Amino acid sequence: MPLAMQIYNHYRKHWLAAYWQLHGMTVYPTISWSDERSYDWCFDGEPVGGIVAVSSVGTQANKDSKRLFLRGYEEMMKRLSPEWVIFYGKVPEECDWNLIRVKPHYDDIVKRRKAKWADVEAQAELETAENPEESLTNREDLTTEKRNEVQRKLCLEEASREMTPREMDILTDYYVNDMSAKALAEKHKLKNAATARTTAHTIKKKLDLSIRNLCDTKPECRILCPDTNK
Repeated sequence: MPLAMQIYNHYRKHWLAAYWQLHGMTVYPTISWSDERSYDWCFDGEPVGGIVAVSSVGTQANKDSKRLFLRGYEEMMKRLSPEWVIFYGKVPEECDWNLIRVKPHYDDIVKRRKAKWADVEAQAELETAENPEESLTNREDLTTEKRNEVQRKLCLEEASREMTPREMDILTDYYVNDMSAKALAEKHKLKNAATARTTAHTIKKKLDLSIRNLCDTKPECRILCPDTNK
Protein backbone atom coordinates (compact mmCIF):
# COMPACT_ATOMS: atom_id res chain seq x y z
CA MET A 1 0.00 0.00 0.00
CA PRO A 2 1.40 3.45 -0.86
CA LEU A 3 2.73 5.46 2.07
CA ALA A 4 0.23 8.28 1.46
CA MET A 5 -2.66 5.82 1.73
CA GLN A 6 -1.27 4.36 4.95
CA ILE A 7 -1.10 7.80 6.55
CA TYR A 8 -4.57 8.65 5.26
CA ASN A 9 -5.99 5.47 6.84
CA HIS A 10 -4.29 6.40 10.12
CA TYR A 11 -6.01 9.80 9.94
CA ARG A 12 -9.39 8.20 9.16
CA LYS A 13 -9.04 5.87 12.14
CA HIS A 14 -8.53 8.80 14.53
CA TRP A 15 -11.33 10.82 12.91
CA LEU A 16 -13.78 7.95 13.49
CA ALA A 17 -12.51 7.45 17.06
CA ALA A 18 -13.07 11.14 17.84
CA TYR A 19 -16.56 10.98 16.33
CA TRP A 20 -17.52 7.92 18.38
CA GLN A 21 -16.08 9.41 21.57
CA LEU A 22 -18.04 12.61 20.92
CA HIS A 23 -21.18 10.47 21.08
CA GLY A 24 -20.19 8.85 24.38
CA MET A 25 -18.65 5.63 23.11
CA THR A 26 -15.54 4.05 24.64
CA VAL A 27 -12.89 3.54 21.98
CA TYR A 28 -9.92 1.18 22.17
CA PRO A 29 -7.63 2.10 19.26
CA THR A 30 -6.33 -0.58 16.92
CA ILE A 31 -2.58 -0.18 16.41
CA SER A 32 -1.24 -1.13 13.00
CA TRP A 33 2.02 -0.65 11.14
CA SER A 34 3.81 -1.81 8.00
CA ASP A 35 7.61 -1.65 8.10
CA GLU A 36 10.10 0.41 10.11
CA ARG A 37 9.33 3.55 8.09
CA SER A 38 5.78 3.61 9.46
CA TYR A 39 7.04 3.97 13.04
CA ASP A 40 7.52 7.70 12.37
CA TRP A 41 3.74 8.26 12.37
CA CYS A 42 1.75 5.06 13.13
CA PHE A 43 1.90 5.58 16.93
CA ASP A 44 0.97 9.28 16.80
CA GLY A 45 -2.13 10.12 18.83
CA GLU A 46 -2.29 6.71 20.53
CA PRO A 47 -2.72 6.45 24.32
CA VAL A 48 0.28 5.63 26.49
CA GLY A 49 -0.33 3.15 29.30
CA GLY A 50 -3.88 2.43 28.19
CA ILE A 51 -5.71 -0.35 26.37
CA VAL A 52 -5.06 -0.96 22.69
CA ALA A 53 -6.09 -3.54 20.13
CA VAL A 54 -3.94 -5.50 17.67
CA SER A 55 -4.79 -7.96 14.91
CA SER A 56 -2.39 -10.64 13.66
CA VAL A 57 -4.72 -11.81 10.90
CA GLY A 58 -2.73 -12.18 7.68
CA THR A 59 0.63 -11.53 9.37
CA GLN A 60 1.69 -15.07 10.29
CA ALA A 61 1.62 -16.69 6.85
CA ASN A 62 5.38 -16.47 6.19
CA LYS A 63 8.63 -15.56 7.92
CA ASP A 64 8.89 -12.06 6.44
CA SER A 65 5.38 -10.94 7.40
CA LYS A 66 5.76 -12.45 10.87
CA ARG A 67 9.11 -10.70 11.31
CA LEU A 68 7.58 -7.33 10.37
CA PHE A 69 4.67 -7.93 12.72
CA LEU A 70 6.90 -8.83 15.69
CA ARG A 71 9.19 -5.84 15.12
CA GLY A 72 6.22 -3.49 15.04
CA TYR A 73 4.68 -5.13 18.10
CA GLU A 74 7.91 -4.71 20.03
CA GLU A 75 8.09 -1.05 18.99
CA MET A 76 4.46 -0.55 20.06
CA MET A 77 5.17 -2.03 23.51
CA LYS A 78 8.22 0.19 23.89
CA ARG A 79 6.49 3.42 22.86
CA LEU A 80 2.98 2.95 24.26
CA SER A 81 3.54 0.56 27.22
CA PRO A 82 -0.11 -0.56 27.09
CA GLU A 83 -1.73 -1.92 30.22
CA TRP A 84 -3.64 -4.47 28.14
CA VAL A 85 -3.57 -5.55 24.51
CA ILE A 86 -6.80 -6.82 22.98
CA PHE A 87 -5.33 -9.41 20.63
CA TYR A 88 -7.40 -10.65 17.68
CA GLY A 89 -6.06 -13.68 15.83
CA LYS A 90 -3.26 -16.16 16.39
CA VAL A 91 -0.91 -15.08 19.17
CA PRO A 92 2.83 -15.64 18.52
CA GLU A 93 4.77 -16.93 21.54
CA GLU A 94 6.78 -13.71 21.58
CA CYS A 95 3.61 -11.71 22.31
CA ASP A 96 2.22 -13.80 25.19
CA TRP A 97 2.04 -10.97 27.72
CA ASN A 98 -0.79 -8.81 29.21
CA LEU A 99 -3.24 -9.98 26.55
CA ILE A 100 -7.00 -10.13 26.24
CA ARG A 101 -7.41 -12.80 23.58
CA VAL A 102 -10.24 -12.58 21.07
CA LYS A 103 -10.94 -15.70 19.06
CA PRO A 104 -10.92 -14.85 15.34
CA HIS A 105 -14.22 -15.19 13.54
CA TYR A 106 -12.65 -17.20 10.74
CA ASP A 107 -12.00 -20.11 13.16
CA ASP A 108 -15.75 -20.59 13.51
CA ILE A 109 -16.18 -20.36 9.75
CA VAL A 110 -13.58 -23.09 9.20
CA LYS A 111 -15.22 -25.33 11.81
CA ARG A 112 -18.66 -24.86 10.25
CA ARG A 113 -17.28 -25.67 6.81
CA LYS A 114 -15.58 -28.83 8.06
CA ALA A 115 -18.73 -29.94 9.90
CA LYS A 116 -20.86 -29.27 6.83
CA TRP A 117 -18.60 -31.26 4.52
CA ALA A 118 -18.35 -34.09 7.05
CA ASP A 119 -22.17 -34.34 7.09
CA VAL A 120 -22.33 -34.23 3.30
CA GLU A 121 -19.69 -36.95 2.94
CA ALA A 122 -21.38 -39.16 5.54
CA GLN A 123 -24.73 -38.80 3.81
CA ALA A 124 -23.18 -39.53 0.42
CA GLU A 125 -21.46 -42.61 1.81
CA LEU A 126 -24.76 -43.98 3.09
CA GLU A 127 -26.54 -43.23 -0.17
CA THR A 128 -23.87 -44.87 -2.33
CA ALA A 129 -23.28 -47.96 -0.19
CA GLU A 130 -23.44 -51.05 -2.36
CA ASN A 131 -25.25 -53.10 0.27
CA PRO A 132 -26.93 -52.70 3.68
CA GLU A 133 -24.03 -54.45 5.43
CA GLU A 134 -21.69 -51.62 4.45
CA SER A 135 -24.03 -49.04 5.96
CA LEU A 136 -24.34 -51.19 9.09
CA THR A 137 -20.55 -51.29 9.39
CA ASN A 138 -20.44 -47.51 9.21
CA ARG A 139 -22.98 -47.29 12.05
CA GLU A 140 -20.99 -49.75 14.12
CA ASP A 141 -17.85 -47.67 13.59
CA LEU A 142 -19.76 -44.59 14.73
CA THR A 143 -20.98 -46.43 17.83
CA THR A 144 -17.41 -47.49 18.61
CA GLU A 145 -16.23 -43.91 18.26
CA LYS A 146 -18.86 -42.69 20.73
CA ARG A 147 -18.01 -45.50 23.13
CA ASN A 148 -14.32 -44.57 22.96
CA GLU A 149 -15.20 -40.94 23.60
CA VAL A 150 -17.09 -41.87 26.78
CA GLN A 151 -14.23 -44.11 27.94
CA ARG A 152 -11.71 -41.36 27.27
CA LYS A 153 -13.76 -38.92 29.36
CA LEU A 154 -14.02 -41.36 32.28
CA CYS A 155 -10.29 -42.02 32.25
CA LEU A 156 -9.48 -38.30 32.13
CA GLU A 157 -11.73 -37.70 35.11
CA GLU A 158 -9.94 -40.45 37.03
CA ALA A 159 -6.51 -39.07 36.11
CA SER A 160 -7.51 -35.60 37.28
CA ARG A 161 -8.61 -36.82 40.74
CA GLU A 162 -5.06 -36.28 41.94
CA MET A 163 -5.30 -32.61 41.00
CA THR A 164 -6.61 -29.94 43.36
CA PRO A 165 -9.51 -27.74 42.22
CA ARG A 166 -7.12 -24.78 42.01
CA GLU A 167 -4.71 -26.73 39.81
CA MET A 168 -7.53 -27.71 37.47
CA ASP A 169 -8.70 -24.09 37.33
CA ILE A 170 -5.19 -22.94 36.36
CA LEU A 171 -4.93 -25.65 33.69
CA THR A 172 -8.34 -24.79 32.28
CA ASP A 173 -7.67 -21.06 32.21
CA TYR A 174 -4.26 -21.34 30.54
CA TYR A 175 -4.69 -24.25 28.14
CA VAL A 176 -8.43 -24.30 27.42
CA ASN A 177 -9.56 -20.69 27.86
CA ASP A 178 -6.26 -19.42 26.37
CA MET A 179 -5.76 -16.93 29.20
CA SER A 180 -2.58 -14.86 29.07
CA ALA A 181 0.16 -15.47 31.63
CA LYS A 182 -0.33 -12.03 33.21
CA ALA A 183 -4.08 -12.49 33.56
CA LEU A 184 -3.47 -15.96 35.02
CA ALA A 185 -1.10 -14.51 37.61
CA GLU A 186 -3.62 -11.85 38.63
CA LYS A 187 -6.56 -14.22 38.85
CA HIS A 188 -4.76 -16.90 40.87
CA LYS A 189 -2.58 -14.50 42.90
CA LEU A 190 0.73 -15.77 41.52
CA LYS A 191 3.88 -13.66 41.76
CA ASN A 192 4.15 -12.66 38.09
CA ALA A 193 3.52 -13.84 34.54
CA ALA A 194 6.68 -15.95 34.43
CA THR A 195 5.66 -17.74 37.63
CA ALA A 196 2.16 -18.27 36.27
CA ARG A 197 3.50 -19.76 33.04
CA THR A 198 5.88 -22.07 34.93
CA THR A 199 3.09 -23.11 37.32
CA ALA A 200 0.77 -24.01 34.45
CA HIS A 201 3.49 -26.06 32.75
CA THR A 202 4.32 -27.88 36.02
CA ILE A 203 0.67 -28.74 36.66
CA LYS A 204 0.32 -30.02 33.10
CA LYS A 205 3.35 -32.28 33.59
CA LYS A 206 1.71 -33.60 36.76
CA LEU A 207 -1.50 -34.40 34.87
CA ASP A 208 0.46 -35.99 32.02
CA LEU A 209 2.27 -38.23 34.51
CA SER A 210 -1.03 -39.23 36.10
CA ILE A 211 -2.41 -40.11 32.66
CA ARG A 212 0.70 -42.13 31.85
CA ASN A 213 0.43 -44.10 35.10
CA LEU A 214 -3.22 -44.77 34.38
CA CYS A 215 -2.37 -46.06 30.90
CA ASP A 216 0.19 -48.43 32.42
CA THR A 217 -2.18 -49.83 35.05
CA LYS A 218 -5.57 -49.87 33.30
CA PRO A 219 -5.80 -51.32 29.79
CA GLU A 220 -9.14 -49.64 29.16
CA CYS A 221 -7.46 -46.24 29.65
CA ARG A 222 -4.74 -46.83 27.08
CA ILE A 223 -7.00 -44.94 24.71
CA LEU A 224 -5.42 -41.82 26.27
CA CYS A 225 -1.94 -43.05 25.30
CA PRO A 226 -2.03 -44.35 21.72
CA ASP A 227 1.68 -45.15 21.81
CA THR A 228 1.02 -47.88 24.43
CA ASN A 229 -1.58 -49.69 22.33
CA LYS A 230 -0.45 -52.90 20.69
